[in-house]
Amino acid sequence: LRTFDYSGEIFADIDLSNPQVLDALGGVADGIIFAAMDFNVTPPSSTQAAAFLERYRGKFKREPWLGVAFAYDALAILDHLESGNQPLERQSIFALKKWPGIAAQLSFPSPGECAYNFSFVRRAEGKNVPFDLKKASAITQ
Repeated sequence: LRTFDYSGEIFADIDLSNPQVLDALGGVADGIIFAAMDFNVTPPSSTQAAAFLERYRGKFKREPWLGVAFAYDALAILDHLESGNQPLERQSIFALKKWPGIAAQLSFPSPGECAYNFSFVRRAEGKNVPFDLKKASAITQ
């Protein structure tokens, strides 16, 4: 799109948050708006996510992909239940109602459902900056 001098907003799905994709795109990704989780925002919106990212980067010397945060959140919930001597079953998970996840806050609105809060970010100079979709020209026109 940039080759053809397209000047409108470019939107992408959450797959663009993959660090390997962003690294491969480099500066070409600047300006793209995409769905992300709280831990993809620069800086992360929670201290827990920031601490997780610091530990992960220190150990593996690279940025984590979103799947890493999802797995961490799932295992943290199981650890929480196990530590509290609660049965490791669906009902125990849904009884939590909310969980302050690494990826983002996770809620269980009804039995059998879970929901993460998504954010929107704009890529700018190698950072994922929070973005208000109401400011996107393609949406407001």
